[in-house]
Amino acid sequence: MAFKKRSSSILAETLFADLTVSSLVRGNDDENLKQRLEAQRERDRVSSLLVHQKAFLEDKTTRHLGLVAGFGAGKSYSLTVKILQLCFDNPGYTGIALEPTYGMLQDILIPQLQDIWDEWGISYTLFRGAAELKVQCPDGETSKVLLRSFENYQRLRGINAAWAVVDEIDTVKPQIANQAFQLLQGRIRSGINPQIAVCSTPEGFGWLYEFFVKNDDESKRLIKAKTTDNPYLPDSYIESLRAQYPPALIEAYLNGEFCNLAQSSVFNEFDRARNSSAEIVQTDDQVWIGADFNIGMCHFCCAVLREEAGKRVMHVVANHVVRDTYAMVAKIQQLFGNQILRGACTIFPDPAGQAQSTSSTKTDHQILREGSIQVKAERKAPNVQESIAHCNVLFHQEKIKVVCERCPELTASLEQWSYDDRGKPMKGGNNDYSHSGDALRYLVWGLMNGAGRSMQRGIRNY
Repeated sequence: MAFKKRSSSILAETLFADLTVSSLVRGNDDENLKQRLEAQRERDRVSSLLVHQKAFLEDKTTRHLGLVAGFGAGKSYSLTVKILQLCFDNPGYTGIALEPTYGMLQDILIPQLQDIWDEWGISYTLFRGAAELKVQCPDGETSKVLLRSFENYQRLRGINAAWAVVDEIDTVKPQIANQAFQLLQGRIRSGINPQIAVCSTPEGFGWLYEFFVKNDDESKRLIKAKTTDNPYLPDSYIESLRAQYPPALIEAYLNGEFCNLAQSSVFNEFDRARNSSAEIVQTDDQVWIGADFNIGMCHFCCAVLREEAGKRVMHVVANHVVRDTYAMVAKIQQLFGNQILRGACTIFPDPAGQAQSTSSTKTDHQILREGSIQVKAERKAPNVQESIAHCNVLFHQEKIKVVCERCPELTASLEQWSYDDRGKPMKGGNNDYSHSGDALRYLVWGLMNGAGRSMQRGIRNY
């Protein structure tokens, strides 16, 4: 679908000094007034650029340019304008826009481009099937933008490009990020102003830190910004971030700083004294369960809700480790037979269990439902860092309590599960504390979604 370019471009008479506006069409006074107003609006938009946005857009010579910033600091806007700038600076050439997943291309990048470029009157054509854009440049040439994802980074092979932009690279597994970026570097070998521009929120000492800080050289420049550098954000936005994230993550997600997550435990807000409980399940209780499926070792934790001092508190009263999903069903039926008969036993399992089984030709969720247990499953697993942060906020607010003597595996996870040297929660090995922690994450995310987070694509109720 083509979008027609208006008589003047947002980029004309702006910081992109090499661009010139098309000659204004002489007409009646009303038309000339409209054009002058449009030109003034363009100048206003440029003057409203934040300091770090302007620095990111003005730098056309650094081979590897990075922008690391907190949430809401304007990274997405900067990246969207950068793509257009690189198209115009390299007319007739091909560029690459890279997101972590294909879904992020469809759900985030493309709508952003359409919103801003349509407003500015940019003439472009989007080919969704081919995953590419064609952009008309001021000199009449057409630039092409290939839309690609880290999921299928091998598709970068054979491309001859002039530039690339990369979004949220720190959320990609380091091994994949390294392989994809090395391949991407080899593709940038044409054009007038070749450049690779990267935007991301920092995730520990991940790829951004390794590339731009630890292995810094003259071909690289990293621009840093905080959420508070954006004066257009309402105060409530920053307050909500502080409410949703524990102190260990505020430095990264609010201040855009690289944080040494490897030195902290995953559930760093859990305190055995402050978050302890002696609660038991009453006959008339509704029972809530979180479950993590693994071959030969399935973990689940059980909880009840209580009202305490005007707030809802979740008490984890037991956790269990069983052989497989059938054994899980048998154990739940043994423990909570009365609740099952009343329809008062609900489980929030690992969403992956709706498509596979650790012990049968049936899916794990099918086995649970056949055991008369109510299943509430998200269509997609909650983001690991988001759900961990949510648990930590609730631990800090004393809205999660644990009967530690009846939850030995969960307590070990709460106190000993830590981050690796890449800032990611450790999994695998002889001392894998992740399974009970994952079961708790699913339970808390489904039952205690009180921090205002939106469930990913909704919950499936069975």
